[in-house]
Amino acid sequence: MSPKLRALVPCSWMMILLAAPAGAQTTASTGTLAEADRLYFSRNEPGNLDRAEQILRQRLGMREDEPALWRLSRCLIRQGEREKKKSKKIDLFKEAEMSARRAVELDPKDAQAHFILGFAYGRRGQTQGIMHSLFLVGPIRKEMEAALALDPNHGGAYHILGELYRQLPRMAGGSKVQGLAYLEKALAAAPNNTSVHCDLAEAYLDAGRKDEARAVLERLPAVKPPDDPAEFPDDLADGRRMLEKLK
Repeated sequence: MSPKLRALVPCSWMMILLAAPAGAQTTASTGTLAEADRLYFSRNEPGNLDRAEQILRQRLGMREDEPALWRLSRCLIRQGEREKKKSKKIDLFKEAEMSARRAVELDPKDAQAHFILGFAYGRRGQTQGIMHSLFLVGPIRKEMEAALALDPNHGGAYHILGELYRQLPRMAGGSKVQGLAYLEKALAAAPNNTSVHCDLAEAYLDAGRKDEARAVLERLPAVKPPDDPAEFPDDLADGRRMLEKLK
């Protein structure tokens, strides 16, 4: 799957609303948020992520819609993850930030909008490299804390904070211990988030707690239904590789 992606960040907000992905063939003027969600969560099937994005862009072309804005941001993040060229990845993540930031402006009490904005910051930071992205640490933390203030059981926010603290150098405020604590909270809040299982297992291994890492990974195949079905096969494969190394 190689969806055609835009190379440049749009220079105006209206361009974000109106630009349709190149090569899209589906007429989506009657698309709903539920249909966009269905396509997003089956984005491992060819063309589904592009169609979800098209539905959201067409919806936003008719009216400014906060739930569609953070969903568009979510799609753009995934498009950026698929892009091979670093500059294009960063452009897509920046566009995702713009869309999620507008969602937060329209509804500051939507925990998911804050989460997606912080997620977009995080993906850009990972792509640019930690030492070139330390200025994003504060904004990421701010958005995740805002999401948790609105929804104390937001497992995704705990997950991002856990990975943030695990990956940051100690000189920049990183802490393996704090990262592990957040990842444990992430799994407790969202036990069907399969990507948390592998990250938590890695955190346990870093702490020398092999038995707990093994126990988390052994539970992974039994997760039903996974929160993100499109990610489940890759998470399952990662978990099996980790378990094999623990034998």
